[in-house]
Amino acid sequence: MRTTGNLISALCLGPAVAFALMAAPAAKANPLDRWRVSCGAEAGAITRSGKDWTFKTSRNLCPGGIFKQRAELESDKIAPTQKGAYRFSTTLAITSASSETLTLFQIHDGRLGCGPPLMVRLGGDGRLFITGDYKVGDQPGENCIRDVLSASGKSAARLPRDGTAHKLEVIIDFDGQSGFRVFLYLDGTLQVTGAYRPGSDPRLWRSKQFYFKHGVYSQNVIPYTVTSRGMRVDKIRLNQ
Repeated sequence: MRTTGNLISALCLGPAVAFALMAAPAAKANPLDRWRVSCGAEAGAITRSGKDWTFKTSRNLCPGGIFKQRAELESDKIAPTQKGAYRFSTTLAITSASSETLTLFQIHDGRLGCGPPLMVRLGGDGRLFITGDYKVGDQPGENCIRDVLSASGKSAARLPRDGTAHKLEVIIDFDGQSGFRVFLYLDGTLQVTGAYRPGSDPRLWRSKQFYFKHGVYSQNVIPYTVTSRGMRVDKIRLNQ
């Protein structure tokens, strides 16, 4: 691949977003591409081989909440004032007979109560959709403005649960003011877009950090196997 400065490649992922992939100096490793198990998991629920991860059923070992199943990774954190775009990409293969809604990717900010700013979810119909909550106030609890991203709709394409491999990409463009745009792709085609923008409303929780989560998170405990191959997060430059 031909390289010019720190520009590795210029790619077009669809009509909405063109971007350039940028090389990060070794001394400035991307914190959103450094991962650890979130809250722990039951033995054998999360295994790794290089950049390939396998997730299987585990009780949710995180405190609080109503979701009973979690086998997730979480990244290191960035400040909400950090501006710029990142692309999360992986090849997913999901095997499950259950139609339980699965959360496959999140942006979290450490809040206690309410949903996180972003959840990428797979519905029982095989379509992907995004949700997110605004949290009102800074105290723990469920004082929330729910589903602020729900108007984005569902993907036209489906992600099946038959073990076939499909490319999932989530582009996050942070605005440096505790907000971001999101672009969701499946197999190279743009499916869903949305924006999380709490703005200057003094009622709303101001995120103190952002970090990514990836794996499987569900309200009920169900049998499944999910492989995530070649997972990575790249700093990119959007051309719009």
